[in-house]
Amino acid sequence: MRPWPKRAAAARKKAARDELLALPKLYDAARMRAYPIGAAVGNVRNQGSELIEPLAAARLSASSDRA
Repeated sequence: MRPWPKRAAAARKKAARDELLALPKLYDAARMRAYPIGAAVGNVRNQGSELIEPLAAARLSASSDRA
């Protein structure tokens, strides 16, 4: 067997390893937040920053807008 196929295989392994190492790291779970969101998020036609606000905060701001 010629030596170049082994070198080519080693180069492919190194390239695959380098690609994996370049992937984003996992996000720290301690920094994550989970909260309920409104049903409007489920419709792709809806847009706006209010869609990513926590549901309770969105209700509060909507009620204060009416006052």
